[in-house]
Amino acid sequence: MRSASNEANALLEALQGRKAETGIQDFVNQASFISESLQSITIDMSRLMETQITEDDWRRFNKGEQGIFVRKMLGFREKAKLVSIRDKYQVDGEFRDYVTRYFSEFEVLLDESKKRDQEGLLKSIFLSSDVGKVYMLLGPCLGPGNRRSGRLISRL
Repeated sequence: MRSASNEANALLEALQGRKAETGIQDFVNQASFISESLQSITIDMSRLMETQITEDDWRRFNKGEQGIFVRKMLGFREKAKLVSIRDKYQVDGEFRDYVTRYFSEFEVLLDESKKRDQEGLLKSIFLSSDVGKVYMLLGPCLGPGNRRSGRLISRL
């Protein structure tokens, strides 16, 4: 009886370990998918902002440098360019849709990371990444009335 109990405990521990590993792998897969989606949305935002996209940019992107268009969006950190983002957001529905999708998907990433990391390390990593910097760059340009339920400020 004791042997069966020990075996059951060992099996339970193994199953709990496998469940944790599966949860981590699911999160990694989801984070990778969201990151790729954010990079894709950034390509569309760059195009609509009429950012110059060269053949070299596409070559680098196709060779695996996925963050090239995200970094192009980060070039909009100057005040005049921030105003152009805000203006584009206000008048261009397509651009507004991309920005809204970007915010929504990034916030899913933050929510999922919070579930798995109570200390906030993952959140800090995501916010300091290039896609996180674009998230923070876009927020102030949109004004408090345009952010989804003020979540940007509460997350930073």
